[in-house]
Amino acid sequence: MKKIISTLLITTMFSTAAFAQTVSNTKESETKNSFDLTQKNFVDDFEDDDTVVNSKLVNTQKALKPVADKFAEKPEIPSNIKQDFKEDKDDGYLLEGFQLGVGVGVLGGANAHLGYRIPRRDYNFWKNRFGFRIDYNSWKPLESTIEKYLEDNPIDVDGNDFSGMITGTNYGALIDFYPFGNTWFLGNFRISGGYYTGDFAINASMTKNGGGEFEMKNLRYKVENATATLRAGIEADVKGPYAGIGFDLQILYGLKLYFDAGVVFINNPKITTDLTGNADLWIKYSEEYENKLRELGIDISAVNVNELAQQAGIDISNLPIELPSGSSAIKDANGYTLVGKITADNEYVKQLLADTEAEYKDELKVITDSKIFPMVKIGLMLRF
Repeated sequence: MKKIISTLLITTMFSTAAFAQTVSNTKESETKNSFDLTQKNFVDDFEDDDTVVNSKLVNTQKALKPVADKFAEKPEIPSNIKQDFKEDKDDGYLLEGFQLGVGVGVLGGANAHLGYRIPRRDYNFWKNRFGFRIDYNSWKPLESTIEKYLEDNPIDVDGNDFSGMITGTNYGALIDFYPFGNTWFLGNFRISGGYYTGDFAINASMTKNGGGEFEMKNLRYKVENATATLRAGIEADVKGPYAGIGFDLQILYGLKLYFDAGVVFINNPKITTDLTGNADLWIKYSEEYENKLRELGIDISAVNVNELAQQAGIDISNLPIELPSGSSAIKDANGYTLVGKITADNEYVKQLLADTEAEYKDELKVITDSKIFPMVKIGLMLRF
């Protein structure tokens, strides 16, 4: 009985193993046949229609591509932490660099200018070192002030008080060069050059109404019976190149104090004189001159006083006129001799004008002997 049971167990085990081996072989064969079939179909499809393969490849690429491009691109560095060896160019803002200034000037009067300084740019060495200005100077806004001042402080010419007036207007075009650029404090210093055109005049006058006396170059004059006006003036054409220096001192934000000092190269100023009116003109030697003659024992009533004075060794170079004397001359109680009416061809009038011009030149020799016209200005400026 035991032998029978043992035989049945062994038979069952072998049957199971054989079945398993058969199933395994069958599945392996089916898998192989399926792979071969798939490979064959894929090759056939690839050979028959390339568009199918391309379509599959495109679909595959799209599937693998990230949803957002920003994950595939290199992120940009924020501008606030961006490092670069070259400064980004800045176009600035409207009106940047423009400037307006008002002030006063010596011999120029009221000053106003419109200018432009090229704004600061660190990437350009020359830009902030140049500026341009259109300059205007005129005495017109100050005429009433000048007139009042000269009435209280008349111009003295050889002991005579002349009322006066200063007139003139000039325009200039300037180029400013700032050699130190944006350097602290020194950057405000500038060298300027350009050209001015215009005029300038100081006119003085002395009027004798009804009569009066005055003295010029050792001769005393008296006018009677009318009104006579003696005028003298200095005139200059302010036309020529300009050279100067200056600075802009910042006060608050764009408000600055500006200062300029320079000269305009011009021709010599001219002196003008004139005597108008209708009056009787009397003349005599000055008291100082008469005293010298008396000390030498010379009779001042003699016909040839000048000749006698010259023989006595007295300098009469400033007295080229021989005063009329003798019985035919009209004299008053004070020693004045009548020389006639005030006319342009009266030799004594001509002498008076020549002496006045000489005295005027002495008083203003700093200007008349020079070929430069000083330009000194100070004022406030607003730069945007």
